[in-house]
Amino acid sequence: MATSISRTWYDTLIDDDGSGTTGSIWDKADVDALLDAIDALFTTAHTIYINDTANAMMTVGVTINQAGNDDEILAVKSSDVAHGCTTTTEADTFGTFSKYEATTGSLLIRGFNDVRAHGLVLQGVGDGGVGTRSTAAEAPTMIEGMIRSGTSIAAVGADQNLVVIRNGTTTRFIFDADGDSHQDVGTAWTNFDDGDDIARLDAVAVTLAREGDPLREAFVRSFEEHRAVLEAMPGKPLIVFNADGHHFVNMSRLTMLHTGAIRQTARALDRVTRVLLAAGVVTQAQLEAA
Repeated sequence: MATSISRTWYDTLIDDDGSGTTGSIWDKADVDALLDAIDALFTTAHTIYINDTANAMMTVGVTINQAGNDDEILAVKSSDVAHGCTTTTEADTFGTFSKYEATTGSLLIRGFNDVRAHGLVLQGVGDGGVGTRSTAAEAPTMIEGMIRSGTSIAAVGADQNLVVIRNGTTTRFIFDADGDSHQDVGTAWTNFDDGDDIARLDAVAVTLAREGDPLREAFVRSFEEHRAVLEAMPGKPLIVFNADGHHFVNMSRLTMLHTGAIRQTARALDRVTRVLLAAGVVTQAQLEAA
C-alpha cells in the first residue's frame, strides 16, 4: 500500500472494520483504494491535466488550460510574505504566472517582496565558468530572443530588437540582433565643455587602474585629486566610488565624456593648424596630403 499520502485525517470518519456500524458511510477499503490511486498519480510517470485532456508536446508534466480567463494561472505563496500590492495579487503571494496580453498571450512572470528592493531574481547555476568570447559562448544565465517562423521558431532578423529593458511601460534600453545597444538618453545628454575632458579621461584611467599598474604609477598626483576631478563634474556621477574598491562607471556619461574629449581635441588641433597655416610653416596642400 502506498504511504506518501497521510490517512490519519479520515481515521475517525471511516468504517474501520467494514461492519458499517462505526464512523461514516465511507468504507476503509474504498478510501484506501482511492488514496492508492492518488499516490500512483503523483509518484509514477503521468501527465496531469487541469481543464484540459491532452497535450501532444508533453510526456510527463502538468498542463493547465486557463480558457478565456486573464488572471493568474499559477500563484506561489508563503505565510512569511505580506506585501502591500493587494490590487495586483494577494498579500501572501510572492510569485505569479499569467498572460501578458489578454487575447494574444505572452508570459508575464511577477515576483513580490515586502521588504527588499528586488522582486524577481533570475539566477542560473552552471557547471563551471566559461570565458569563451564567440557567437557560441555560454554563461550560467542566458537570455535568448526568438521569433516565430512558420510553425517553428528562428533567430531574430538583422538589426531587429533582441532584448528591451523598460521602466514601467517606457523603453529605456534596446539590444539588437547585430550586437548593438541603444538607450534613451532623453534630456540626459551632457556636453562636457566646462572643463578639460582629456584631464578627466586621465582621471578615469588612473582611478580605475589596478594597484601597481604602470598607468597609475606614471601619474604623480594623488588618487584623491583624481577623484576630486571626477566628482566635480556636473550632473550625475560619472563614477560611484565604493569603499571596497569596486567602483561603478556610468557608461552613458563616459560616452558623453569621450565625445567631449574628441571635440575639444579637434578644436585644439584646428587652432594649431590655423596658426601653422598663417605662419607659412605648412600649406593646405601639405595638410591634405598628410
